[in-house]
Formats: sequence, structure tokens, C-alpha cells
Amino acid sequence: MKTKLAVALFVLAVLSEACQSSTPTLPPTPAGLVETQVAATISAGQTSTAAIEQAVKLTLTAAVPSATNTLPPSPTSEPTTAVPPTNTPLPTATKKPVPTQVPPTRPPASPTAAPPTLAPTSATEAANWAVSFVYNFPVPFWTVGTHQYTLSSACSSVPDLNGTWTNSFQVSDSAPLLPTPIYLRLVGLRTASLGGATVDTVNPAQSTIGILTAIDNTRSEVDKVVADCRVSISWDGGSPQALVAQAPFQR
Repeated sequence: MKTKLAVALFVLAVLSEACQSSTPTLPPTPAGLVETQVAATISAGQTSTAAIEQAVKLTLTAAVPSATNTLPPSPTSEPTTAVPPTNTPLPTATKKPVPTQVPPTRPPASPTAAPPTLAPTSATEAANWAVSFVYNFPVPFWTVGTHQYTLSSACSSVPDLNGTWTNSFQVSDSAPLLPTPIYLRLVGLRTASLGGATVDTVNPAQSTIGILTAIDNTRSEVDKVVADCRVSISWDGGSPQALVAQAPFQR
């Protein structure tokens, strides 16, 4: 029995060397496993060298891991250095040159006509302006007898013209008939609007005019008289009638 065991161990050694020379290095097979397999083979009556060798091969084959069951080695994850993306500069758009706009040439301006030169005015206005307010009586108007009239003036801006003036006169058929009007003025009846002769009696057919004349004023003062003064005439106790301002004039 010991002799057969020694033969089996020899065969095992030979096979081990063969396996080591033709296959990669494998982990060692436990000796107890081989001995147990060889002993079982001999106990079964298989004592030939071929049977023992076969038992050893089977034992070694069972001990060698299958190539298909061997997991492939895990790949080693090597740290990868991230390469920053290269920013490729975008092509710059080429701007087309903008043509310079030349403003249209304007025709030369026509010469401006100079405003008319006003005549210089005097620093002091001449006080030779006058204005008359008149009331024309119809013809014939007066009856024979004594008559009375009253002139009234109200001027807010010219106090000197404020007042009331009353006068009387006679009407007679024997009085001459004059070709020009007789003026009923502040001072009585006269043959002219300014100056003139005094008249006491008039003919019933005589043309007569009630009148009030503001004299010795500047033009601006005359304008104030026209704008502000209200002049009226009444006769024989009747209602006052307005006198109308005429165009200013110079004396």
C-alpha cells in the first residue's frame, strides 16, 4: 500500500511540473485533497498507474479555476485631467465704411430789407392839439323867444374839463341869417368854433351847433380826452343829448 502511495505522489510531482511549465502560476492545490482522491482510487481497486494518474489529473483540474469563471480584472480608473475647451475667437465682422453725407449747399440768403427808419420823435410833445365834441341841431329848430342851454362835461382822466356851463340867448325874426353856423359854446354864442364874434340873437332859420373844444393839449392828452370824456347838451329843461367827438387836430 505504501508503495502504491509513493507511486501516486511521484506521478503528482511530475504532473505538477508539467502544469507549471505550460500554464500560468496557479494557487497551490492542498495536498490532503490529492491524497484523499488517490486513496479513494486505490481503495476502489484501481491500482494501475494510469488510474492513479487519471485521478490526480481530475483532482488538479477541479482545483484549477475555470477561465470562463474568472472575472476580468477591474479596469483601473486613472484620473483624467480635464482639458479646458479652447475658445476659438469668432471672426470679427468687417464694417463697411459709411459714406459721409455732404449737406446740400444752400443758396446765399437774399439781402434782408432794412426796416423803414422812423423819424425821431421829440422828447417833449407839442401841446398844440385840440379836439371838439359837437351836436348839430336841425334847421329850423329854434322858435322866437328866449332859450337856455347847458353844456356838461365829465372827464375822469382830465379833471380840468369837468363842469357844467349854462347860457341864454334870444331868437327873433329880425336877426340876420348868417351863412355859417352859430356855435353854442361854454362862453355863449359865437360865430366860430374857436374865437369868432359874440352873438346874442339868432334868426329862427339859423343853423346852430352845440360845441365843446378841448385845446392846448398834447396828442396823448387829446387821446385821453376822446376816450374818457362824456359831453352833453340840454336846453330849456329838456333831456341831455350827447356830443360826438371829432377828429383831433393841431392849431
